[in-house]
Amino acid sequence: MEEKIRNIISQCFVNIPFKEFDKYQTLISHYQINPEIGLDDDALYIFTKQEFQDKASFLNEHNLNCTLHGPFHDMLPGARDQNILEAVRNKLRLCFDLIEIFKPRSVVCHLGYLDWVHSYHLDEWLETSLDTWRELLTVAESFSTPIMFENTYETSPRVHKTILESLDSPAARFCPMHPGTTG
Repeated sequence: MEEKIRNIISQCFVNIPFKEFDKYQTLISHYQINPEIGLDDDALYIFTKQEFQDKASFLNEHNLNCTLHGPFHDMLPGARDQNILEAVRNKLRLCFDLIEIFKPRSVVCHLGYLDWVHSYHLDEWLETSLDTWRELLTVAESFSTPIMFENTYETSPRVHKTILESLDSPAARFCPMHPGTTG
């Protein structure tokens, strides 16, 4: 492979759901593709710690870096319902437990903010969401791993700006992955 292309590829991360990692393992190693490991759906529940460790060892053996993409379907880190909130926080904790195993360059997370749902109780949503992220930020900071808050359905930068300013940490960062979805 041409050196220039190899250098570009080494700076990129391609999303691969953990459930499909085996399917792409040869491709990853052959082309030296750094994976963004997707941890959505039930991946955090059905795979064992050893299975995660085996994949981390594979990446190390092939001198590859990774990022983790936290779960985002059905995730409401600012939920008003305490049972849902606790389930969301527990799932996010499982994700952040993997920082020690994978030593990712970052963990990508969604705020789960939907303006048409949460704007009616914005202050309450922000307070609850910040409590969720502060706990996880402490874990990320202990490993010098940034959390990248990715925009998805936010209609303006207001919520991200408020969250990032309130967290006030160099480990809390913005990921502008979906610029077409915001206003």
